Amino acid sequence: MTAIFERRLSFIGQKTDTRGYLLVLVNVQEARAAVRRPDHGSLSLRAVERRLGIHTSTLRGLIAGGHLATEIAVNPVNRRPQTVVTEAEMTRFEAETVTLSRLARERQQSREALQRMLAARGIKPAIVIEAAKRTLLFRRDAVPA
Repeated sequence: MTAIFERRLSFIGQKTDTRGYLLVLVNVQEARAAVRRPDHGSLSLRAVERRLGIHTSTLRGLIAGGHLATEIAVNPVNRRPQTVVTEAEMTRFEAETVTLSRLARERQQSREALQRMLAARGIKPAIVIEAAKRTLLFRRDAVPA
């Protein structure tokens, strides 16, 4: 409403056959842009899941175990508190750890063959998330190139 009262919108129309606030016509995209808060610059938990290629239960385990730090930020659209991961934290986590699945894709190997090879060399997972169907994460510096 403030954007309408302050005339920050290029188009503000009026319906003649309606009363009350329903008579006000605006361009929806322009109104959304006018009321949107500045972006916090961090990643939502869904964005983290997509970027890492993991499930929600795995992400919950990483956060609960203290492996991935989170913060609370204000969502720029709905203005509610939102749990986010900063880009710096995400970069640190990706540089230090890798899932078995991602490592297998990077090396173009099957997960099973890679897991057997790592076990044969005595390389154990740095993080095991049991609640997430035993998701395995390895330290990147522990995995041979």
